[in-house]
Amino acid sequence: MTLDSWTLDFRGMTLDVGLLDFGLSTWLGYRQREMSAIVSALEPAPSNPKQVVVYVDDAARARLYEWQLPELGLEPGTAFTGRTAERIDEAERFARALEATGRELDRRSLSRHELLQKLERLGHDASAAAAAADRAEAIGLLDEEALARALIREEREKKGAAPPRWRQKLARRGVDPARIDRLVAEAAPSATEARGEAEELLRRWRGQMAELAPAKRRRRLGNRLARRGYEAETIRDALEAVEGEAGEEEPAE
Repeated sequence: MTLDSWTLDFRGMTLDVGLLDFGLSTWLGYRQREMSAIVSALEPAPSNPKQVVVYVDDAARARLYEWQLPELGLEPGTAFTGRTAERIDEAERFARALEATGRELDRRSLSRHELLQKLERLGHDASAAAAAADRAEAIGLLDEEALARALIREEREKKGAAPPRWRQKLARRGVDPARIDRLVAEAAPSATEARGEAEELLRRWRGQMAELAPAKRRRRLGNRLARRGYEAETIRDALEAVEGEAGEEEPAE
């Protein structure tokens, strides 16, 4: 009787020894190929001069940033083990997320929260996206602090908004709450400055409402300031000052 025709009875199951032998041989062959595989070449990536293509046994295996290679210990001749494959796959996921990060930040400044949302929508896993965001912050590509300061300047100087409005804008952009508190506190005007800015807005708007009755004009001007985040006391004082300049008073009821 040949090996191929042997069968064994094991706990009521008939096992074909020939099939077991074939399966074992196949697994051993796979392991032998895995153990003998090597990194055969590292060549510049045609699409990105900062990246290299990793070849294993002359087949393209991954595309990584050049600075990742020393961290992975990759060079021609490196044994390509199962652990090496796992590390290369993880590194490539990170490299793809970082490349996408660069494209997104070239288009528009983003908060970290916005960047992570965009990377998730593009299909990058959470760990790779977070690692890419960390790297972008470390090299200054992602600068949430600068973004938040720019948004505050825009709200204050171009739109005449007060601190509550700044907070709303920064929160909508996903800026870190602790950073919002700190930057708003740093940039917030004094009571005198806030009143002066409110008065400037009122003088600008007042001419657009010259045909309205004083009471109606006052109400509309006050509502505009409120929508920009000014406090009630600041609105009242600014209205009194600007209306007083014009020598107008609301008619007695």
